[in-house]
Amino acid sequence: MYDQAKELVSLQEQLSAKDLKIDILKQLNHSTKQTYEAGINDLEQYGRRNSIYINEDLTKTNATVLAFPRLKDRVGKAWCFEGKMFVKYKGSDRS
Repeated sequence: MYDQAKELVSLQEQLSAKDLKIDILKQLNHSTKQTYEAGINDLEQYGRRNSIYINEDLTKTNATVLAFPRLKDRVGKAWCFEGKMFVKYKGSDRS
């Protein structure tokens, strides 16, 4: 026969070791997420000062379509929001 108490203690130690590893991974993921968010915030602040904006999740085709109006002289701004593209002409209040 085997000693059930020793096996129980061994299993508890293994579980606590796994819980410790999980806690460490959660902390790493949290700090990585904070670092990522801080980096995005820095980029957004830099972009506001220098007229640079982050285009997220644009396909190559959509990026090309969005860049085309920006090359025209009469277009003031062009942007994409939730899958829709908007253009604001110079001297216009509406987009």
